[in-house]
Amino acid sequence: MTNTCIIRTETNTLALKGKKLLGTHGIRAETARTDAAGGCANGLRLPCESVGEARDILLRGGIPVLTDEKTERGKR
Repeated sequence: MTNTCIIRTETNTLALKGKKLLGTHGIRAETARTDAAGGCANGLRLPCESVGEARDILLRGGIPVLTDEKTERGKR
């Protein structure tokens, strides 16, 4: 299985904007809903090796990043 990570965002709208922004930089991401403390959270699922670059791109693009977490494909 491919290791993926999820970068959490504040809203689904920000996740969608982030997906589009990352795509323009050649990083393929999917929007994702995750279980977080206190309820569901929105985010982007992408290869773990792209997380550092993706976080930088999102922050430079004005998209706040909450946290990131490692998952296994199909586990979340």
